Amino acid sequence: DIHVTVSSQELTASAGMDYASAAFDLVFPASDSLVMSCVQYSIIDDDIFEGDEEFRVILAFTQPPSVTASLGPPSTVTIRDNDALPTVRLTESEYVVNEGAGSVEVCAVTNIGHSESFTATFSTVQTGNAVDGVDYTGGGNTVDFLQSDEAQTVCTSFIILDNLIDDGNKMFGVSLETSFGDG
Repeated sequence: DIHVTVSSQELTASAGMDYASAAFDLVFPASDSLVMSCVQYSIIDDDIFEGDEEFRVILAFTQPPSVTASLGPPSTVTIRDNDALPTVRLTESEYVVNEGAGSVEVCAVTNIGHSESFTATFSTVQTGNAVDGVDYTGGGNTVDFLQSDEAQTVCTSFIILDNLIDDGNKMFGVSLETSFGDG
């Protein structure tokens, strides 16, 4: 008889988090016929966006030690992620501050957890009657959403300039762009 051990090796998937790690001992009777045996690894579902992940299945002879047959290369198992990318949105549709406030804090929130960090860039946009350099300091601020199992909020501030002139309400826009993974 030929004894083979089947085991797993983590690549990007984590044993116990993404799949149930197990080792199997298989016994193939000495025979001229093709003998097949199967093992099954349980996949663990979660609700966190992780992207596709992989682990390797490896075969190794355990008995007899003098076997000359070849086992071939390890196999890679890909676990396709069934969770959507997190959506990111500004927490408010409109932010209102007094001209003398000095700044306005603008926040964004994710709807779900995510296994990878990513960036969000807040940028001012000339959409209203506020003038960059006169009523506010325009530009962009990039902040990080760190890995989290829960929804997450990040904030940044933009400078509001008090020009000491009673010139009514002013408005400018803020855009939000996110970058996941490699861009």
